[in-house]
Amino acid sequence: MSTELGKTVGQFKSFLISSMQKTMLAGFQQRDAATLNGVLLSLGLGAVTYWAKETIAGRETSEDPKVWAVEALDWSGLTGWLMDANGGIEKATRGTLGLSMITGKPISRYATRNAPGALLGPTLDAASDIFQATGALAAGDFKQSDLHTVRQLIPAQNLFWLRTLFDRVEAATGDALGLPDAAQAKSR
Repeated sequence: MSTELGKTVGQFKSFLISSMQKTMLAGFQQRDAATLNGVLLSLGLGAVTYWAKETIAGRETSEDPKVWAVEALDWSGLTGWLMDANGGIEKATRGTLGLSMITGKPISRYATRNAPGALLGPTLDAASDIFQATGALAAGDFKQSDLHTVRQLIPAQNLFWLRTLFDRVEAATGDALGLPDAAQAKSR
């Protein structure tokens, strides 16, 4: 990660690497009640994070305990880069490999990422999104999903206290441009 390409691909991965060292590897060496307590607390906080993010985003949380277990493990940070690798594998294989085989759906943290972004980092994810949106605009095939892709490129668009404002602006822009919303697109 000392080269420019390594820095681009490894962008924002330092937490995952340090988490792996500080929690998982240290826990394997100790094997005591305090470690078990820390693991359980981390899993509980991971489950609360999954619930909070889905609720704030206006999405339904799953009732399947397998989904909750996988999401809690993912959001806990206990497995470090292993869950990041799993997300990349799921995106690259369209869900045929990885933990999505257990739950039947992709992990929520990777649901909005494209395959290049999951494998190669956020910079290439943004570049891929820009090419997708400009290609759709140039081809005259701009849809609501393309508008949402453009919205995701805006800084701070996903902050929970601003999300509703951005949702309204996105919906109004889609209406002004005559783009069908997701429900209308599904019915067609």
